Amino acid sequence: MIALVLLALVFTAEVSSAKIAEEEKDEKGLYQDEGKLSPATIAFFRGVDHLTKNFNCKIHGNKGDCEAWRALDLMNHLYFGKTNCDKADSSGLCDKARKLLGDKKKRLSHPQMWKLLTEKSHMVAKNKQLDDMWIAAEDYICSKVKSECKVMRNMTNFIHKWKAAEGSYE
Repeated sequence: MIALVLLALVFTAEVSSAKIAEEEKDEKGLYQDEGKLSPATIAFFRGVDHLTKNFNCKIHGNKGDCEAWRALDLMNHLYFGKTNCDKADSSGLCDKARKLLGDKKKRLSHPQMWKLLTEKSHMVAKNKQLDDMWIAAEDYICSKVKSECKVMRNMTNFIHKWKAAEGSYE
């Protein structure tokens, strides 16, 4: 679900400076909300995303939505690892992202890679069953860590508004 928040933020980006400023404001607020979540909660949702990626790739044999899940998983790792592919990267994440994107000559900048990973992962956002799974995970968190429930609900509401605006529910 945290990855879906990242996806929502990237998909709402526009080129105009006014839109960029507005997006940065929304992004800052959302990331501040995310910062209110405990490391355990963030790890829980990242784990759900990672396990879902593994499951989809095993049942589809590295095709279909497997590439979309790989892109989303890489975005998660790049974001939470604060990795910038325009700088030195000892984690190997940038190499994995470049391989997934077919950038053999390493010519893509970090923002270009992020945009292409976002486009590649769009298929994940259109899956209604995942919404149900993430809502169940959110409900579980709310039952265990009541102090984080409001933040989780705000993030979910943001995702639903974004998906409706993108036409992901059509």
